[in-house]
This record gives sequence, C-alpha cells and structure tokens, in this order.
Amino acid sequence: MKNNKIIIEISGGLGAQIFCYALKLKYELLGYEVYCDISYFNKTPLNANFGGGVSIFPWALDYYGYKISELKILNINQIKKVVQKKFNIYKDLYLDGSYQTSCVAYDALSTIDSKYFQIKEDDLEETNKILGNKSETGIVHIRRGDYLNVASRLVSDDSYISGCNLLSKMNCKRIILVSDDPINLNFYRDNINSNIFVEKYESNNIYLTHAIIRSASYVITANSQFSMSSALLNKKAIIITPRFWATQDIIEHPFTKDCSWLLMNRNLVK
Repeated sequence: MKNNKIIIEISGGLGAQIFCYALKLKYELLGYEVYCDISYFNKTPLNANFGGGVSIFPWALDYYGYKISELKILNINQIKKVVQKKFNIYKDLYLDGSYQTSCVAYDALSTIDSKYFQIKEDDLEETNKILGNKSETGIVHIRRGDYLNVASRLVSDDSYISGCNLLSKMNCKRIILVSDDPINLNFYRDNINSNIFVEKYESNNIYLTHAIIRSASYVITANSQFSMSSALLNKKAIIITPRFWATQDIIEHPFTKDCSWLLMNRNLVK
C-alpha cells in the first residue's frame, strides 16, 4: 500500500457526517490508519432558517455509537506538517468535501453494511407504526429550511409531484411527505394521482426521520446528503433521485423547473 495513513474531514449535518464516517470505515477496512479532521465542530452550533445564514451542526453520530472523543484526531497544523513531510500528493492523503471526495463517499456508503448505522429499537418501533404497510408506502423527502440559503439547485414542488405520479404507476398506494419546512398538503393532494393517499409527517427528531426514509419501500430523495444517506442505507427500496443535484448557474427562480428523475440502479447498492 502506497500510503497507510489517510485524513478524513468530518463536517456538516447528520447526512454529511454519515457519508464521512462511512468513508472512514471503508478505509479502515482497507487497512488504512485513519485520522479525522474535526475542526468544523469547534464552531458554535447554529440553527439557521431561510434568509438567516448557514446552519452549523453539532456532532450527531453518538446515536450510532460513534463518539467524537474516540476518533484519532489531527488538527489543521498537524495535517499541514504531515502533508509537507511525509506525503507527496495532498489529495491522496486528505479527503475533504470536494466533488471527488463525495464520489468516493457515495461508493463507501453504497456498499457498506447498514449494521454500521443501526436504528435504535424505540425509533424502529415508531417507524414501523408510522409506515404501516411498508410494501405500499413511499416517503418523499422535501428539503427546504436553511437549505434555501446555500443550495445551488432545489427541487420544485412540481418536480416532486411528477415523481409522486411515477410512484402511482407502481404498487405505491400511500405517500408520506417529510420536510423541514411546512408543507402545503392540499396542493400535493390536488395534483398527485387520486389512487395514492397523501399525508405528511412532521418531527424535530432527525434520527426518526432518517429511519423512516431508510425503512420505506419507495423513496423520493431531495438533492441533499440527508436524503441520499438514508436512501443508500435502505437496501430494499425503490429509490428515485433527482437527475440534477447542483449547478454553477445563477438561479433566478428559487426552485428550478428542469428537474427530472432517475431510478437508482440497485445493482450498485449491495
């Protein structure tokens, strides 16, 4: 092995942290000695709303049994020292939030066993109550809230409706809308095919929301790491995800109108 050490930056909300930690687990299984840059968590947590800046999230993986105090940590000065003295290629050592790193993290979470992120029994019991007949129930994650401040692309309500109508052609008979913002339930009911019953679920429990998404038989994701992390940990669902996730173009309208959907290839998710 060319280098037996690697540094992974862990930052962001629950979904981002799950992706980062899956990357850590993957490299450990490959025999690397993994260090973590957790300087992000030195910041004071901030729960931002629309128009109110960027949220700063606390460490969220205690729920899954991963304590920040148990990580092998390097601070930024140590990282620079290691890079300068021991390694020739910075990108091979330090995995941050870049596009290339995101692709590697996607692969890691796609292939990792969901046992590494187990749902607690009480949340699993509540999830089963909420979903009811899982084989006929779909979850639609509508990402709004503070995401409106930072996302370069957002999935429109019209696009979500088109995705829901795709589910109506399958065996899905009930859709639960999940969002971090108020949902106009009547608008969705008026525009989704009448053979599907539509309701909404609201909760401040991010772990329960994540568990619901990763337990349903049908999932429509937002273009967010929270959505995709829960979808990838759902090894049995039919997953529909946005074709377009990001853009560098200036968006004049708050929701893009050109979002279409992709059916995730389950052969890539073992």
